[in-house]
Amino acid sequence: MSLINKTDVLCAITSTMPYSEENSIPAEYLRSEYRRQNIQKLKRKKIEEVKNGDGMGSSYGSNFMVHFVLILVALTVINILFFGVLFSKKDHNFACTLESVLEGVSLYITKNGLLNFDNCFPEPCRKAALDMNILDAIEGTLKKLIDDCYTRKHEPRIYSTDPIITLFTTYATHNHSNSEKDRVHQNTLMNWASYGKKVRLILFTNESSSEKEALDMGWNVLPITSEAGGGAPVLKTMFIDAMQAFNSSLWYGYVNADILFTEELIDTVEYFVKHFNTTSSILLIGQRTNVEDVVFHDVTSQTDLKYVAKTKGELFTIDAEDFFITNTAFPWESIPDVVVGRVAYDNWLVSHARCSFNSTVVDVTGTVLALHQTTKRGGNHEGYKHKNALYNVELFKRLSIKPNYLSGLTSCAEWRTYKTFCDTIEITKRDLSSDKNCKCKK
Repeated sequence: MSLINKTDVLCAITSTMPYSEENSIPAEYLRSEYRRQNIQKLKRKKIEEVKNGDGMGSSYGSNFMVHFVLILVALTVINILFFGVLFSKKDHNFACTLESVLEGVSLYITKNGLLNFDNCFPEPCRKAALDMNILDAIEGTLKKLIDDCYTRKHEPRIYSTDPIITLFTTYATHNHSNSEKDRVHQNTLMNWASYGKKVRLILFTNESSSEKEALDMGWNVLPITSEAGGGAPVLKTMFIDAMQAFNSSLWYGYVNADILFTEELIDTVEYFVKHFNTTSSILLIGQRTNVEDVVFHDVTSQTDLKYVAKTKGELFTIDAEDFFITNTAFPWESIPDVVVGRVAYDNWLVSHARCSFNSTVVDVTGTVLALHQTTKRGGNHEGYKHKNALYNVELFKRLSIKPNYLSGLTSCAEWRTYKTFCDTIEITKRDLSSDKNCKCKK
């Protein structure tokens, strides 16, 4: 392992980006004219890779060192508190500086025990640490954190001949030109297909052209058997049809057709398979990150997908929920015939799961990048533009249901996932006691 220089460490401290990188970013992100002219060749090649199972795959704990450096930030703060008195000396050449602390800690890690901890620091730092009797405590804390991170990183992954999750989507009707949406749908077909055998994919459609396109990418295709609200598919029917057609998955999820994912989705679902009782009802939701003008090359590379989310993306509002992932214990049979592509069903569903089913509702925004392909003429609040936009609202009225939409916001999920310093997934419970919006109404 090469020595972590002070520039790397300071960059890790000052970075505020929400998603970690596993590879370096290309120096020229804008594609050349040559690449644009040969995009079809790239597409054909990528399709063959996906068909042969050579897609993006999944990397567990891929950014261990970057996250570990963040641990050092806290330790550095402690050091500076003790060493700070030395900064005031007139002769800074002999002071224990922030740079020397960072360099010393980095050297200790990269030498992996070859050097004693105190020998990694210049004399002023060693004297300050020894005088304060904290050197042993810092070294012990570092060793414990390193051991914990390596233990977590090498936990065995889940291997099964059956897909861990079945994801499905459908194409809604639109009030504008389909040229933008055609590109969006092609991106989604490619992106989802890149995850290989761990994910089973279903496109619900009654259109032959869409069926052929999906089949060519290795997707399964099922007909839309129940529609309402001007031709929109009924959500619960898609879940039931998917589970009946493919009953080997542990998890099933509906996702809007303009959402792209990274391997974090698979890692998060695997976490719940390992640590949660799947006989209890669980619903996973999350916020999306809006990105405009997503191009084909972005969706075929994990690095590029995360990069555009960092540089061009914006986390959308907590009232927009674009995916619903449940285990087989979720009682879909009890859900009314709400349809996708129309307003009001998402927040009602989350609220109903929390307050009526007592399901474990988890906000996975912290561990799942859901990149929304935002187009110029659609994408945000698009459900309001349809002439049957209020179908779900009217359905609730007919059924004498009084939705409490605010209790169905993403922020009202009692649980949320997050990434640890070791780049592993954990879950924590939210304190919703002071949030009046999240209270369930009887």
